Order: sequence, then C-alpha cells, then structure tokens
Amino acid sequence: MLAQDRDGASARKTISVHLKKKPGEVWAVVIGINKYIHLPPLKYAVNDAREFYRYLVDVNKVPEGNVSLILDEDATLDKVKSTLARGFAEVPGKRTQ
Repeated sequence: MLAQDRDGASARKTISVHLKKKPGEVWAVVIGINKYIHLPPLKYAVNDAREFYRYLVDVNKVPEGNVSLILDEDATLDKVKSTLARGFAEVPGKRTQ
C-alpha cells in the first residue's frame, strides 16, 4: 500500500491478511467513505474498500453473501447497524439480543 499526501511525501506499507477460519465462517462489513460533509474529501478510501472486498471474495474465497460493501453516502449509521444485525442473525450458533 502506498500513501501520499498533498505535498508529495509518501510511505509504503505491506499488509498481509491471513485467513485462519474456513471461508464460510468469515463475515465482514467493509466500509469506504471518500465524501464527508464537514471534512475535505478523501481520494482512496472507496477504492481501498472495493479492493479489500475483492481480496476477501476472490483471494480468500469468502462467499459474497458473507461480505457487505458499504460506500460513501450509503454508509449511514442505520445502514451499518442493520447490516451488522442481519449478519449476526445469519451466523449459525450465534445469539443476538
């Protein structure tokens, strides 16, 4: 991963994600927000979220139905809460309160 600020300063970091559970046992909510109301927009959060989603599904073989991707305006508190609640309700052996 390469990060660069407006002045041209940059840093590179390699991040590895290792799947220790079976793909069907993994659930994820991936959120990427570039557009904020009271902050300057970001450039890469949405692309990073899409790439991480692809990495989970294509590389780690996590079923698409187990990974939710929420981007920009759709990333409301209500949407995140309902997505998490729905995911936990579908996990076998997990209890929701």
